[in-house]
Amino acid sequence: MRNVSFQLVMVAALVTSLLTAGCGSDDNSNDPGPSEKASIRLLHLGYDVQALDVRVNGAVAVSNGTYGQSSGYKEVLPGNNTVSVHFTGVETARASAVQSMIAGNVYTVYAFPPASAFSASVTNDPRQAEPGKSRIKFVNATLPDQDMKFWYIDLDSSKVLTPQAIKLTGNTQYTDVESKKYMFVVETPTAWMVYDSVILASGAAYTLVAHGTTTDGDAFPFGVRLFRDDGAGAEFVDLTPATPSGTVSFVHAVPGGPSVDVALDGGSPIVTNLTYQTATAYIPVTAGNHTVSVSSGGTPIINNIPVTVEDRKAYTVFATGTLVPPDIAPLALPDDRRPNTQQALVRFVNLSPDAGAYDVAISFAGNDNYKLPGCDNVRYRNTSRSLATGRAFVLVPPGDYSFRFLKTSTTDVLVTAPLMNIVAGRIYTVWLGGTTATGSLVVNAITQN
Repeated sequence: MRNVSFQLVMVAALVTSLLTAGCGSDDNSNDPGPSEKASIRLLHLGYDVQALDVRVNGAVAVSNGTYGQSSGYKEVLPGNNTVSVHFTGVETARASAVQSMIAGNVYTVYAFPPASAFSASVTNDPRQAEPGKSRIKFVNATLPDQDMKFWYIDLDSSKVLTPQAIKLTGNTQYTDVESKKYMFVVETPTAWMVYDSVILASGAAYTLVAHGTTTDGDAFPFGVRLFRDDGAGAEFVDLTPATPSGTVSFVHAVPGGPSVDVALDGGSPIVTNLTYQTATAYIPVTAGNHTVSVSSGGTPIINNIPVTVEDRKAYTVFATGTLVPPDIAPLALPDDRRPNTQQALVRFVNLSPDAGAYDVAISFAGNDNYKLPGCDNVRYRNTSRSLATGRAFVLVPPGDYSFRFLKTSTTDVLVTAPLMNIVAGRIYTVWLGGTTATGSLVVNAITQN
């Protein structure tokens, strides 16, 4: 996608009239048909900017565009065209640039705030998505001037797609995603804003715009608007801030335990027939205080254990312990949902009742028992701990690993995990389960994004 930035210019009325005259004609006999024309629209994103016109070679293509609106696509002649932005009805241009416009292609002019430093840009928009796919791009049209990240979460798999970081007056290229339901999150340096899910239609193209300001109490409230780029290019929906909520995944980690049902707040089970070594997808849960109960065949195993779910946070709750002697308890761990694009985030959890504390070792630089920093002396019902952040997730470079679990402070191997491909940008939980008494020690891995 070619992106051309306008330079602020003050174009004299005489020059504008000459451009108009050069492109005008009273003879329409050679006027090209619709398929031989290009199309252009205006997205007016300047919250404190008055109504705008867009002219192509001096002729008005878009008239009286107002804040927050899309003009829809207007047909223009192809060629190396001068595209200028004007206050409505004013001959002098506020911004102007030459754009190569190709027949059959569509273009969008973005008008950015603030009025005191007005700017604009134009993009060529390849809108056609593959069947079963949607196409989306992101635009930051907010103040104060700060970077903004757009996250989107695939609600079918709870995967967090790679965030798009954009500066003010910036936009991304289109990204193709599966056509399905997504939840969008906008992150600024000081806040997270989560929005209710929307369905991206098959074959459709979208522009997601953050607009307004992040300053409380002014006349330009912050908002997120999803424009439809295919078709006429004028439709949009405003995303609705989501009800405060988090997500929870449940894991059965009781060796030899029966399949279980999980219920919240004394209600009907939200998870049924969860078997040993299996994990659920993330389940949305309203933020606040809750109780967790676990039962098997109607017989209570864990009753009304309190848990707290914070807004926009994710958790994994393990059912841990032994049937004999009876010692079953939940272990609720906060999850990290923001990936590192260069490395993987891996959390190690000890859920073996009798294995004792362990160290995690890999082969590195000729040492077959190189111990991962922060992954030593991991005790029962405890986790690794990053030396840099203090969090349970440690950074691991991408590659193939056979993690070895050693008795802490020794080279005695408790168990070696199967070869695991660790991918940059992924988030994993690797947990040791089973018992030494039954010879059932086993390493399980959960990919969490």
